[in-house]
Amino acid sequence: MQDEPTDAKSEHKGTGREADPVSREELYSLVWAKPMLRVAEDFGVSSSYMARVCTELRVPRPAQGYWTQVELGRAPERPALPPVRHGDVSSWRPGATVGTAERTAKKIEAKARAQEGPPGERARPGRPRSKPSGSTVHLLLKDVKPLFLKSRDTDTGLLRPFKRMMVDVVTSEAQLDRVLGIANALFSALTAKGHRVALGLLHPHTGRMDVNVREVPKKNQYHQPVWAPDRPTVLYIGAMPIGLTFYEMTEDVESVYANGTYIPVRDLTAEQRRRFTGPQHWKTTKELPSGRLCLQAYYPSSSRVKWFKRWQETPVSELLDVPKMVAALEASVPELTEQIETARIQEQEQQRLWEEQQRQWREERERERRQKAHQAAQQELIAAIAAWDQARKVEAYFEDVLRDAEHMEAGERDTLFERVTQARAMVSGPSALDALLRWKSPSERL
Repeated sequence: MQDEPTDAKSEHKGTGREADPVSREELYSLVWAKPMLRVAEDFGVSSSYMARVCTELRVPRPAQGYWTQVELGRAPERPALPPVRHGDVSSWRPGATVGTAERTAKKIEAKARAQEGPPGERARPGRPRSKPSGSTVHLLLKDVKPLFLKSRDTDTGLLRPFKRMMVDVVTSEAQLDRVLGIANALFSALTAKGHRVALGLLHPHTGRMDVNVREVPKKNQYHQPVWAPDRPTVLYIGAMPIGLTFYEMTEDVESVYANGTYIPVRDLTAEQRRRFTGPQHWKTTKELPSGRLCLQAYYPSSSRVKWFKRWQETPVSELLDVPKMVAALEASVPELTEQIETARIQEQEQQRLWEEQQRQWREERERERRQKAHQAAQQELIAAIAAWDQARKVEAYFEDVLRDAEHMEAGERDTLFERVTQARAMVSGPSALDALLRWKSPSERL
């Protein structure tokens, strides 16, 4: 059997290192060094959970029976670790949530192979053949229509599905098929040119741009938030990420209230127009889906880069043109690269200014601290000198009294000596030498 790794990664459980990230390379070495059950025990998780982690990180793991073959000296050659793709999960932190993107992809591929059947096999009754390659559905769009239709009710008519780990599409039920079709055409065209479209990673610096679905946005007017996915849909052109959102725009439509709901006036029949009159059938303007679509592209990885583009249909324009959108997205990379570099330089300058401000603030605080130490030492020294001067005056007074007492009678002189002793005890303090020894210089106060 192969030697087990000797690094600390094999001793996560109970060592206080549960939060340490594990790279794909480290995980690959671990799962091929000892059985999955033992790897899972080291991390304090189940072997099935550990297998899911490997799937999401695209780390190949030994097949069933591998370790028996190792003991018999007939271990098959291990597969190589595939290179990481742009947008892939490259590390795993024990205790973190495991995604489902790669497992979903494998299920969809397995389902497609099962429907297609072995090469040369005729289609069996009840088992549909897969679609031809020319109409292949992109991974992000396979079997999503039922999930979008399982939606909450909304005032605007735009779907708000319960599931949020899905492609970034906001639309009404009436336009769902069309927007999914355009999205599939765009994703397929991008994939054919070597680009990748996938769900973005969960990262504090990665986010989805807000969507204002109004066809004609009005300044300072509230717009109702629409459904948003948990992760942005991201196009990777090389290493450049570009967020993509397909949405159906809304417009203000004159509507009439009838039978507990609002009906667009444009949809009323002649009979309804005649009946729906009077104060009980008031008219108002409602925000409703327009049937026209928009693609919003944006930079998802930094709040400093305000780059975005929109392609939207209008009542008099042609529909969204997939080849033109592909060409425009590819052509946007140099412009976006320049903006990112500009933002990086600005961020560095702001960081430099902040560090300079912090340095100046620390220097000012240090100057104030030294000044206060100097003032305190000076005041204490002046107070000690003043006390010494006062003590000298007191002592001179008593000495003068004692000199005058030499001419007094013995009994009176003894009484005076006793009073002088009591008075000295009341006003006596530390000597000048003691005061100076207790005094702290400015440097001793820092």
